Amino acid sequence: MAIAKKLKSPRLRLGYEVEFYLPNHKRIGEVRKLLQAALPDYNVSIRPSSKRDAEAGMIFVRRDCSLEGNIGYEIVTPPLPVGKANDLLQKVFGFISLYGGYTSDDTGLHANLSLVKIENNALVTPDRLVLAVGNEDVKELKKWNRINNEYCQPTSYEFKRYLKRMIPNYRFLSLAVQQAVGNIDDKCISVNLNHYERDGSGYYEFRIMGNRNYHLKYLEVTKSVQKYAKLMVKAANMSQRQYEKAAKKVVAGN
Repeated sequence: MAIAKKLKSPRLRLGYEVEFYLPNHKRIGEVRKLLQAALPDYNVSIRPSSKRDAEAGMIFVRRDCSLEGNIGYEIVTPPLPVGKANDLLQKVFGFISLYGGYTSDDTGLHANLSLVKIENNALVTPDRLVLAVGNEDVKELKKWNRINNEYCQPTSYEFKRYLKRMIPNYRFLSLAVQQAVGNIDDKCISVNLNHYERDGSGYYEFRIMGNRNYHLKYLEVTKSVQKYAKLMVKAANMSQRQYEKAAKKVVAGN
């Protein structure tokens, strides 16, 4: 569990999933053309994105069936260095405003984060991340007024519920933690763990941000993402002692 050298300032990759509405219910092909014109340095597609597309820097736009009346849209940006990812997000927000778009109570903004080096990303295992997050997801959901949103229920709540079930069955607390986290398979939670792979590839989806007019809150978004990035690094640097301390805190109900 303990690591030989702490990661001080590891590079991260960041991609966004941006949910929004446009007036007049434009066809998806028309939205793609408008978005391509607004983002000439990127390729914009309406077909399902693949890992190869993401690595090539392709942007994906589609209808979002989770939004009211299936008349909303979602723009998926590729994984980029954090600064570039945020610059692109600012342009996407500008695109939404330019065409009279809006965000409402049911629209979310998801941040997909991973560490650039796979050997570093491998340190951010799901159990470490859940312990590093602690109750921070609840605080963030309240900040974004999404604590009651059915598509981003607190991961910390799910973890506590499973952990209390697992503790009587395991001699070592760390094994109970791993088993509890392994039972969390819902994607509609604040920190979706399902995209992370055992070899360290993949990413974590922070589904916390969003709500009415979030596309007008660029600086608040970047501050929240900075917090999630710090939690990723905290998970990577977590020692055995810190791991057990965080787990005991959960058991104690703190």
